[in-house]
Amino acid sequence: MRYANALLIFAALAFAGQLHAENTLSSKPEVAVKNSFNPNAASQLQYLSGSGRVRKAIELYRQMQQEEGKHKTELLRAIGVGLLESGANAKDPEIQLLTLFGAGISLDERTSHILSNALESEIPEFNLIALNFISSFSQEDSEQMLLKALRSNWLPIRLEAIHKLSIARHPMALIQAEALLFKLDGDILGLFSDFFLLMDDPKANRQIKKLLMHKQSEVRVPTILNVARHRRDDFLPMVRSLSLQLDIAQLEACAFAFGAFKDETSIRRLETLAKHPSDQVRLAALKALYLCGEEDRKEDIIALAKGKNLFAIASLAEIPGTEEVLARLAQDSDLLVRLNASIALLEMKDARSLRGVAEILMRDSRDLAISKSYSYGKTLFFYKTIPSAKENLADAPLLAELSLKHKESLLGKASLLKEKEFLLLAKTLFEQRQDDLAPELAAILERMQTEQAIALLKQASQLVGAPLVRSYANLALYRLGVEGPYFDNLRDWIQSEMNIPMIQLRPLLPFQLREETSRFDLSWEERSRLLVESFESFARTQDERGLDILLNMIAYGNSKNRYALAGILLRSSL
Repeated sequence: MRYANALLIFAALAFAGQLHAENTLSSKPEVAVKNSFNPNAASQLQYLSGSGRVRKAIELYRQMQQEEGKHKTELLRAIGVGLLESGANAKDPEIQLLTLFGAGISLDERTSHILSNALESEIPEFNLIALNFISSFSQEDSEQMLLKALRSNWLPIRLEAIHKLSIARHPMALIQAEALLFKLDGDILGLFSDFFLLMDDPKANRQIKKLLMHKQSEVRVPTILNVARHRRDDFLPMVRSLSLQLDIAQLEACAFAFGAFKDETSIRRLETLAKHPSDQVRLAALKALYLCGEEDRKEDIIALAKGKNLFAIASLAEIPGTEEVLARLAQDSDLLVRLNASIALLEMKDARSLRGVAEILMRDSRDLAISKSYSYGKTLFFYKTIPSAKENLADAPLLAELSLKHKESLLGKASLLKEKEFLLLAKTLFEQRQDDLAPELAAILERMQTEQAIALLKQASQLVGAPLVRSYANLALYRLGVEGPYFDNLRDWIQSEMNIPMIQLRPLLPFQLREETSRFDLSWEERSRLLVESFESFARTQDERGLDILLNMIAYGNSKNRYALAGILLRSSL
């Protein structure tokens, strides 16, 4: 695998296969672990699980558990650590990946070396997954691992590490960013302005000035935008100078910055830009003038929206009093006009948005995905659709992941409407078997905790022909502590899936493609997410029935899953 640039798509990781057959155990160590007070019991169990005799280790643990009448935390942890040590030494890359995941979610400092070693791997996915979990460990360990990641041969890994160090304002961040900056060329340099602005250091400021004066517009434009987003008005004089140049993308970015800073001294320049031949520059200037207090400019933006300028329609979400215009546009015969008007209405918490939003959330024969289409200066956007998404995005998993993130975001915004209105949408999504949205939808209803939301979850938990929807509803109800057969239903689902290689990941988004409010986190395939969240819930509630299922799945389920499940076992015994 090789990276072409910083925007390389990380393919979904699929895991399958079988482990070597279990060996038998001699009678001597078996006697040693039966006594729960034997100080060697933990080391014996760790040795057994670490040497591939997992079933024997769990059988012996169960014998001791029966003698004591309860689970023994230190011995569960010994089994988990032994499994992860075994997986870390395996030659199979799939086992190594699952072990890496297990180490990350374990929150056990004894597994941090597994993450650290993964940062030296020649497999870039290993590097990125290790980076994902670094913040879960102590600050000292995290910083050391980030510094190690800076030595990666893969550019996206080094950029990710510098980004994290910049956020922490680590003293090495500036040095490393400057060193890498001098080795690169092209539009990727525009990413570095974000690093330097996060540092808030005089030396970093000098680099920002250089980027603002760079010969390439593709570097200057993102630097202007980052200056505005970080509210660094000390660079505003330079932005004013840049607004006198002719580059269209740069003019749009400068107009955005003037609006973000509400820079009244730039109003005359904005008035000139509001007459620019480019629709995008003109709209950016009109928005900036409106933000600077010129209320009458709203009518100019509305006029553009009525002319079906998609950038203008999306922009109305930021302008109060335009709901009626958007409501009419949401009824338009053009799909993109309807979609963008509906999303703008949703941003304004207007229930008239739901019909258009539901059209994009519900899968039908068109199989629509959505993505954002940006203006030249990247300050304006509208949503566009991608038909036949399954076929058209088969070779573009990152675009499919971004589409799902957008839809989940719309679902979250819809939940801010009146409860009755949102629950009607949620009920329809459940009934239409929208499996990709089921995890997020169940989680939203769980957070609501209202009588009506719980009633809808109960209905979904019995929905015929929708096993994934049922299982997520069961999980939400179990976590809420609602009386009912919800634990038993989860147990039955887990047991039915026991032999399937379920731990699968969706593409990991590079930091520059994440929304500002989103975390750097792993995204699971729906079945994998249900398995992981179920066991995490058992661990959080210290439900011994859940621990029994977890041990059973480690011993008798798909053998490759056990390395990931070992991390949950460790987490459950914290």
